[in-house]
Amino acid sequence: MILEWWQALVKWLTSADGQKILVTVVLPAAAILVAGLLAALIARASSTRLMRHRDNSEKAAAIAGLLAVCRRVTIWASLGSAERDHLDYQITESTVRLRLLPITGADLAAEWSQLMVSAMKRNSAALIDDAEKGLADLENGLILWYRRPGAAKKQFKTEIDYLRMDSGSLDRELISRQRQWQATQDGRTAGVDAAAPETTPFGNIDELIAGGAATQVLPSAQKAS
Repeated sequence: MILEWWQALVKWLTSADGQKILVTVVLPAAAILVAGLLAALIARASSTRLMRHRDNSEKAAAIAGLLAVCRRVTIWASLGSAERDHLDYQITESTVRLRLLPITGADLAAEWSQLMVSAMKRNSAALIDDAEKGLADLENGLILWYRRPGAAKKQFKTEIDYLRMDSGSLDRELISRQRQWQATQDGRTAGVDAAAPETTPFGNIDELIAGGAATQVLPSAQKAS
């Protein structure tokens, strides 16, 4: 049965009517369909390439902006309070811009960057070389994320846990030092208050008592003379 249908189809295609329909209808329709598929594939590839180029441009701009701001973090300890506030604002703005990128792993990169910046701030008070090394590590990590997001993701996950632990221990040590310093200051203040003479609206009470005694002794001496 199938063989008979096949033979009938071949016979019809080789006939004049079959050839006419094949040339005027079937082949043009197939050509239009193939052309449409090719055009769709080309458009999809072009749009994907454009989106990737746009994402890479936004990623590069966000990374460059954050690194430019963080260069001043290496001298954080020598900055004034107003300069620190302004720099903190710029760092926050840069990390938020990095976090809002429509790219996989942007949140992780932003969190890692914030922890690295915090470590740079702490190290700037001890050795500026450590802060500059932290800046180099930050730059290398973000460049790795730009070029090889998968490898950078593994590195970020590993280092984030360490940076959190390091930050927590340093914060506890700093709080302990601040409490010791405050206790020392309170002790000094209490000692100064205890040693200070009592005063009145008319002056030092010890001086008033001494002056009164001298006044009483002077008339007595005059009477004796």
